[in-house]
Amino acid sequence: MSRVAFNVEAYCETGVKDPSPSASDKADTVRRALAGFAPVAARSERGFRQLIADIVEARLIGISVSEILWELRPGSKGNALEALEYMPRATQRLPALYYGFPILLDQPDELLLNPTGEMGGTDLVPGLVGC
Repeated sequence: MSRVAFNVEAYCETGVKDPSPSASDKADTVRRALAGFAPVAARSERGFRQLIADIVEARLIGISVSEILWELRPGSKGNALEALEYMPRATQRLPALYYGFPILLDQPDELLLNPTGEMGGTDLVPGLVGC
């Protein structure tokens, strides 16, 4: 996966020659988001390709949890309302020590986040689904 080239293309209906302006704008936004990943290795941050590797690895180990780190960047439009946009800057992999599942059988089967890494867990985001 690390050598695969990722190509973002605007969606176009079958039989239609060119994509709509909205589809082209959305494709440009995705291209900017992917090109703008700037992880800081000293903080154990990961880039887009590393995120893809984590997702692929989850197929083998069953689960992988990554946090997306966001930043405000200048947008592509010139007007003040669209001058800034939130974009992903990097991801951070959450070690398995900090998540788990309920240990009691009568509790719902959902992912628990545990910021302390101690037994039991704290349900910070009910119904969170890891990939």
